[in-house]
Amino acid sequence: MTRLNADLLTTRVADGIADAISRADELLESVLHAHGGVDRWNTFEKVSAAFVTGGGLMPMKGINTNPKPLEGIATIHHESTVVSPFGKPDQRMVFTPERVVVETTSGAIVEERSNPRAAFAGHTLSTPWDLLHLAYFNGYARWTYLNTPFLLAMPGFAVTEIAPWHEESEVWRGLRARFPDGIASHSKEQDFYSATTSSSVVTITTWQLQVVFQSPSTYTTSWRPTASASHQNGALTCVGQSWGLCAIFSSSQLI
Repeated sequence: MTRLNADLLTTRVADGIADAISRADELLESVLHAHGGVDRWNTFEKVSAAFVTGGGLMPMKGINTNPKPLEGIATIHHESTVVSPFGKPDQRMVFTPERVVVETTSGAIVEERSNPRAAFAGHTLSTPWDLLHLAYFNGYARWTYLNTPFLLAMPGFAVTEIAPWHEESEVWRGLRARFPDGIASHSKEQDFYSATTSSSVVTITTWQLQVVFQSPSTYTTSWRPTASASHQNGALTCVGQSWGLCAIFSSSQLI
């Protein structure tokens, strides 16, 4: 290959990368706009919601789910979550990626664990969880769900456009997000697909549940907001190979 041809190829590759980045940025901007816009979102500090969870995963982990709604409060500009009550009526859990704590409502520490992700090493689908395993899972999962899709605009997230999702007769454009090292979630890479209907924005996410097992199996979350609500209210369902996980969020507020 001559020097001229090599330079031409390099230019075309660079142009192609720049075009792909531009398309991904345009798609992300349109998704954020459909959810109310990132400028408005960034004027708030926290998002709160009541949620009820169910499905087959928690019983497989030896966890009895609470049929009553729990309150979750997730920060917007960094990753932390508080869920209450947790374990007992007078307890709550406090999550950050580096540490999880179960404490009383007066702030006395009941249990705590630093570097909580490491506590899942070697786990399989049937490995039981303790209360701190559950606190870590609850913390990052609720933070991710309540901050979607605005978390994709946070520093350190990298997005690229991917092949579309086909939902019956509809074709939804998709984004693959690579999470930065400081953010805990189901997996390092997750795919997001959104479609705007006359009454709501529907988001589908695919991810690998790495805290359950280290296999590359992919699971799908379908987030369907209620017709009259903001994007934080709605039903979230996840379908796996031999288990299910679902959550219903309501009464959300931006704080």
